[in-house]
Amino acid sequence: TSNQWFAWYDNVSVGMKTWVLVGNESQDTAEVDIRIGGQTMGHYSIPAGGRVTPLFPGQMNGPVQVVSTAGSPQLVVSQRTTFNNSFDELPGMQLT
Repeated sequence: TSNQWFAWYDNVSVGMKTWVLVGNESQDTAEVDIRIGGQTMGHYSIPAGGRVTPLFPGQMNGPVQVVSTAGSPQLVVSQRTTFNNSFDELPGMQLT
């Protein structure tokens, strides 16, 4: 899919750490933007079979959007969060 969403991002609250994982399962390089609260936080060129796991320190906002900006790559997208000693991972949600 080329447009996936998460409700919220938090790298500010005490004990909280959030990051996004984007994996490229296609045979071509994927061009991907990650936006938080409508602001582009980063653009990534992900090679075939590669992945990125960016952190955005000091960010607490939403929604989070992962957008393919070129081609039609096969992306695996999740959001990972640790809070103190707990861990949570959510798959991206595609809205139609």
